[in-house]
Amino acid sequence: MTDAGAVFSFGCGEHGAVFSFGCGEHGALGHNSLNSEVLPRRIDALTQMGRRFVAVAAGSRHALALTDDGQLYGWGDMCNGHGQTQHTPQLVTALAGQRVLLVYAHDCSSCAVTENGKLYTWGQFFGNSAHLGHGVDDPQ
Repeated sequence: MTDAGAVFSFGCGEHGAVFSFGCGEHGALGHNSLNSEVLPRRIDALTQMGRRFVAVAAGSRHALALTDDGQLYGWGDMCNGHGQTQHTPQLVTALAGQRVLLVYAHDCSSCAVTENGKLYTWGQFFGNSAHLGHGVDDPQ
């Protein structure tokens, strides 16, 4: 599966590796730097985990990658539900132990659906998080 953010793109290779290229601002490419990449480059931090990735989702400043066994990793700005920036992929700890089936990222927000049908949302939406369905304006 492939996806594109505002200024970068991602793809999963046939053996489960994730590749990225484009603007590296906010650490959104997952290469532990802010450098841009002109050509697709494998995200080594994900490859070193020994996991097979089956889906990627890109927001405007962050990205998410889903493993074949339902674990979710995020990097960039607002990727992990704690409002932090990560330059390398990290497990989305709030969903650890749950099997994620679907993932979506848009602008500065993300959502995931687990195998038991629960929908999780986090981040912010154009400075207003009420669009996440939490009923408050603060980033979630």
